[in-house]
Amino acid sequence: MIPHKTTHVVYLISSGHAVRKSPGSLDQAFYQSKAPATRCANRFNELSGYEHAIAAVCSIEEYVNGICPHYENGEVKMIERTNIMTGKKYLEAANTPSCSSPASETYWSM
Repeated sequence: MIPHKTTHVVYLISSGHAVRKSPGSLDQAFYQSKAPATRCANRFNELSGYEHAIAAVCSIEEYVNGICPHYENGEVKMIERTNIMTGKKYLEAANTPSCSSPASETYWSM
């Protein structure tokens, strides 16, 4: 779930998923301003050991709508899921939160 005052998110460029603040943490990298989000992305990129950036920062509006500027090819990766109530398969964006996905119990229990 995205916190109320979130304005920026750190995400993986390859998948579009929000990163964790630290490896063992359950907290995703959502921030109230761009500066700490940028520091987190820079730290993540430095620790990765790759020559190219693997994490980037975008606004929460861009993230929710799947239009983050550094997301590979500018496309939203679609994955096939199964609606748990009807059993029908459908496509949804890979960065869809579980509370908004008909494939999760959380969606149907709200």
